[in-house]
Amino acid sequence: MPLLRFRQFSEEVDIISEGFKICTSCTPRYQKPIGLKKRVCPTRGARGQYAFRKPTEDEVRDDSEKRSKREALIQKLVKEEFSQDEMEVANRTSRSAGAVSGKAIVPRYVEGAIPKHHDILDFGAGKDAVHAQNLRAKGFKVTAHEFGNNQKKDLHDPDALKKTYHTVYASNVLNTQSNPKMLSRTLDQIHGSIKPGGHFVGNLPSSPRKFEGLNHDLLHSELSKRFETVKRVGGTKQAPLFHATKKA
Repeated sequence: MPLLRFRQFSEEVDIISEGFKICTSCTPRYQKPIGLKKRVCPTRGARGQYAFRKPTEDEVRDDSEKRSKREALIQKLVKEEFSQDEMEVANRTSRSAGAVSGKAIVPRYVEGAIPKHHDILDFGAGKDAVHAQNLRAKGFKVTAHEFGNNQKKDLHDPDALKKTYHTVYASNVLNTQSNPKMLSRTLDQIHGSIKPGGHFVGNLPSSPRKFEGLNHDLLHSELSKRFETVKRVGGTKQAPLFHATKKA
C-alpha cells in the first residue's frame, strides 16, 4: 500500500487515546469508538445521540500497540519509496554554498511571501539544512526533512513526513530526481505533507537535471495534476520558480 494511502487510512482508524465519542442510540454491543473530528455513527448517522467516553486501560494499551505497529510500517514504507541508488544520486547534490547561499531563489521567495506563523517544511533540506536554519534565525517555524546518508539527527526531523504543514518548499530538489517515477513519488510526498489550502514553493534549476526530459513543461504538468493552482512566480521559463496551492 503506498505510503500516503496508508497514512490517510491509519489516521482514520485511530482510537484517540484521550477519549472518543460513542453512539448511545446503539446498544452497548454496537457502541464502537467514533473519532472526535465531525464523525458520526456508521449505523445511526446524524440521527444518533452521542456521548464522550474515556478509554479503558485495555483500549489505551491496544491503541499504543496499534500506533507502534503503524509507525514501524510507515518507516518500512518510507525506506521502500526510493532505492538506495536514487537516494545516493540526490544526496550527492547537497551543497552548503553557492546555490544554497543567501541568494538562493526559493528561500528568498518564502521569506517574502509566506507568513512567519505558518508551519513550514524544508523538503530535501540538504545535509546542513542551511535554508531551514537561516529562516529559523529570522523567526520562521521551519522543520528540516532529508533522507538517506544526508539525514542528521540534530538537524533533520526523521518524522517530518508524518506531519502536515501550511507551506512546503523544495530548493534545488526536483532537478535531482533520477527518473520520472522518482519525481512522481517525491511530488506525492510533498502534496501529502501540505494542509488543505496550503502552499508549495519549488524551483527547477537548469543544472544538474538527472534524467532526460525533465523540463519546465513536465514539472508544470505534474504539479497541475496535484494542485488546484500552479503559477510561475520567478526564475526563467527554462528554470522556473513555481508557487502551487493545494485545494482547500
